Amino acid sequence: MGPRKVSDIIAPKTIEGTITPKEGIVNMNTYADIKLNQNHIPAHMLRKSSKKILHTMPEIENNSTKKLRMKSFLWVSPNRHKSSHISCNSSILPQLIPTLIVNLAALSGGLSLGFSAISLPQLRAEMSPESFTVDEQAGSWIASIFGLGAIFGGFFSGYLGSRFGRRKSLFAMAIPDICGWFLIAGSNAVHLILIGRFLNGFAAAGYSTSIQIYVAEIAQPRHRGWLSGITIPTLGIGSLIAYIMGIFMQWRYIAAVGGFIPLILLPGLLWLSDSPYWYLQNNQEKKALHVIDRFRSVDNNSMAELICISDSLNLDVTEFTIKESISRFTRRQYRKPFILLNILILLMTFSGNYGISFYAQDILKTSHDALDEHISIIIIGVIKLLGCLIYIPAVKCFNRKSLLCFTSMAMSIFLAIMGTSIYYDRFHWVPIISVILYMLVDPIGLGSIPYLYTAEFYPSEMRSVLSGLTIGISNLELFLAVKTFPDLSNALGGIHGSLWLYAGVCFLACIFVAVFIPETKGSTLQDIENYFGRKESLSVTPFQTPMNTPGLSKRGLAPYPELSLQFTL
Repeated sequence: MGPRKVSDIIAPKTIEGTITPKEGIVNMNTYADIKLNQNHIPAHMLRKSSKKILHTMPEIENNSTKKLRMKSFLWVSPNRHKSSHISCNSSILPQLIPTLIVNLAALSGGLSLGFSAISLPQLRAEMSPESFTVDEQAGSWIASIFGLGAIFGGFFSGYLGSRFGRRKSLFAMAIPDICGWFLIAGSNAVHLILIGRFLNGFAAAGYSTSIQIYVAEIAQPRHRGWLSGITIPTLGIGSLIAYIMGIFMQWRYIAAVGGFIPLILLPGLLWLSDSPYWYLQNNQEKKALHVIDRFRSVDNNSMAELICISDSLNLDVTEFTIKESISRFTRRQYRKPFILLNILILLMTFSGNYGISFYAQDILKTSHDALDEHISIIIIGVIKLLGCLIYIPAVKCFNRKSLLCFTSMAMSIFLAIMGTSIYYDRFHWVPIISVILYMLVDPIGLGSIPYLYTAEFYPSEMRSVLSGLTIGISNLELFLAVKTFPDLSNALGGIHGSLWLYAGVCFLACIFVAVFIPETKGSTLQDIENYFGRKESLSVTPFQTPMNTPGLSKRGLAPYPELSLQFTL
């Protein structure tokens, strides 16, 4: 094949041919020897290939002429990006501010989690000024119906995120959250409180799915772990706020305060953009590039990052619906992460964290009779929050598997010691220290990282659906774990029997993580997807075609971005 003129290639035209094993692949480093004023491409760069090769040779002059990139669908100004690599030193503020805004939803969810602990004592009080009373059975439903609402919220949020995007899913979840809070604040009957709690649980589970996916998709790999981890301490702060307000405020006013948090969230969501993954999946390439620019600093090569994202996406289709997801679930890249993650969350749920939280106040009061009820619950909230705050630097400094294994083993030891001390009814200070250490360690690893995996393990085209399904299943497990804890304790001869069982579950979780769970720290979402799919990614790159896709932090557009680019279609 003879040389083509630059004007013919800019059109652009597709050049087809064949490539022989002896000829090999052209190394694009030879472009450095090409003079910029040449009006043709040398013949040695146009060897025949069995693949469709698109050569895009933009004009080099510094003018307003636009050049074509990425499979002929994206026009970019030639002097838009001065850097030829993806910067690792991009400012964190463009990613941190959106993360804090969406975590207002997590603050509301944390307040919902702590609300029943401070409202039930007030509703059960003999001198309560309310026109209705709450017995033990009604109180248990007020506490547990939150989990029932969360089951449906996780499923529905997965559908909304897949169909309309993560930002709109958060916006939609805020509506029932607002309604639930103000319904509780103005209720004059138990059934109205139950409806409000159901709506709060529905919204809280929907928040969890959308927040994790949204933050994972806008964050760079080196920041993704600790940015996603902000949700955990935010939940703890929300619960602690509820405990503190319960000392000097009536439950109605606490519910009214909770209703204003999602109200503040709504205008913040209007200011945000959706993730670049979402825009690429919906064939909005220009918008995706604009969004990456918005979430990165000026020295970052947004085009190179957009190409990396496009490597893992099928741009001809949008995300799968729930029906399509079921039909594709038999594929390895979807089935394997779903099974592994749900087993891990099952072990986490029955590791005792929810049951211990439910009985921690009773344990503290038993060991110290003079301890005030409100003071004890605030102590529990402070311990939880401290563990959540330690989680952020821990997940940034240590890899995920090490944290999971360490915390699982530590929780197993603390539970065994706690159960033994209760069984022999000696050394009453031992249960206090054990429960404090247990609740401090839990959010650092086993109680937090599995939720981080919901945004990392699943392929982008089914991330919303499978994450929503996982959250829904986890909330069903949560409901069963809390409801069955008293019966389980009676069946095993007392609370000490349940604690020993939970210690065994924590030990199994440690072994399961060490054997089956991959390390994801520092990996791009594309790398994780390739691991579970066992597929070799073909790179859209100007170096050699094909080649393995490197990480974002190691990849640039080209050593000579002004020269022609070769893409394999």
